[in-house]
Amino acid sequence: MGPKVRHPPFTATFKVMPTVTSDRLMSETTKPARVVAVILCGGSGTRLWPLSRNGQPKQFLSFDAGETLFEQALKRVTPLPSLTQLLVVTNEQQRFVVSSQLDAVRCLAQARLILEPEARNTAPAITLAALGAMEHDEDPVLVVLPADQLIGDADGWQNALNQAIEQATNQAMVVLGVPADKPHTGYGYIERARVAQSGDVFEVTRFIEKPDLETAKRLLDSGNY
Repeated sequence: MGPKVRHPPFTATFKVMPTVTSDRLMSETTKPARVVAVILCGGSGTRLWPLSRNGQPKQFLSFDAGETLFEQALKRVTPLPSLTQLLVVTNEQQRFVVSSQLDAVRCLAQARLILEPEARNTAPAITLAALGAMEHDEDPVLVVLPADQLIGDADGWQNALNQAIEQATNQAMVVLGVPADKPHTGYGYIERARVAQSGDVFEVTRFIEKPDLETAKRLLDSGNY
């Protein structure tokens, strides 16, 4: 599980074909987005053992005697005015607890479960969701979220997500990031351009996956990750 968001996230864009220039991103009239929310809700329950177990990974736990992390994720995305589908990628073992928690936040009728035949990590799970989304919409905007995030700054996150959706309607692949505030070897680092394209939107320069401690310190000192 990632850290709490203590300051507003930034929105970073990867350019994909067709090429979209920053001028066009700012000037082109944005088409209304048709958003499909995809919540990745698998996991083996090993990272917070013994609180989490194989049949009860951390997204199904509550850490403040309130809603679980999965229920919080649902309540963050379901108010989106442009939401057309809600897809939850999970597995056969966890489908019943997923359904129970969907029902607890009144999302059961709205959601569609996609069951992975076996766990193959993030990319195959997103691929399954994308194929499922395209059964009902030829070109939707996918908002892909893990089920186990703890978001402290809900307003900052919502603002970044709105900017991300706007960019995605203009053929950009977008990632949300949190400015690094300490060196850490367990997270990936996104290098962003020095100058924002617009608002809090930056073009991605590169991605560094889980660096060693000395590299992480150097990246933090640069102030650009």
